[in-house]
Amino acid sequence: MTTTAVREYETLQDVIDAAGGVCAERILLTPKPGTATEADVIAFDRLGLSYELVNGILLKKPMGNAEDRVAVYLRSLIWVFVDKHNLGVVGGAMCPMRLAPGLVRMPDAYFITWGLIQDEVEGDTFRYSTPELIIEVLSPHNPGNDADIIMKLGDYSRAGVKLAWYVDSVRKEVDVYDAARLKSKKTLTMTDTLSGGKVLPGFELPLKTIFEDRRPPKPKKKA
Repeated sequence: MTTTAVREYETLQDVIDAAGGVCAERILLTPKPGTATEADVIAFDRLGLSYELVNGILLKKPMGNAEDRVAVYLRSLIWVFVDKHNLGVVGGAMCPMRLAPGLVRMPDAYFITWGLIQDEVEGDTFRYSTPELIIEVLSPHNPGNDADIIMKLGDYSRAGVKLAWYVDSVRKEVDVYDAARLKSKKTLTMTDTLSGGKVLPGFELPLKTIFEDRRPPKPKKKA
């Protein structure tokens, strides 16, 4: 197991900055920020607790009911498409991604083509294969910020991710990034169609289907 070099942070702001500007509530103080390792991620994972690892800092993975439903919906649609064409594997946030030694991220959804899947070690916590598509769902529970998004995109890009979707359940928009060119953001609105591009050619989804209210109308009260 790769260990993480100990980092010294003088202030809480230093820790927040090193974690990508995330809110302080996401930062775990034990183990001490700067000293956390992949072994800590594994230990918490075995307890059913999900943490990312960045610069020796453990970060809670926030996920409320609303964004979880969006993530599950997208995963299910992508899975049906991927399974139909036998393209690879689709997964979600409960599987930590070891993008580099001492760097663990947990995208809300991902797709890995068969050609990039490494042999998995039975019982291993991490998935070592690099996804081609990652999806992050933003919400009041996980609002994200420019620094956090840029840092994550950099991590994903260096690991080989080709396409990133940031789904904003508040704005009801999706920011699409070509992960190889971090500044090439395209924002899609409710009238647009989300496309798998070169990563999932042929996959298309009208954006309004992600956010529309599917609840049946309430029955009218009898007079």
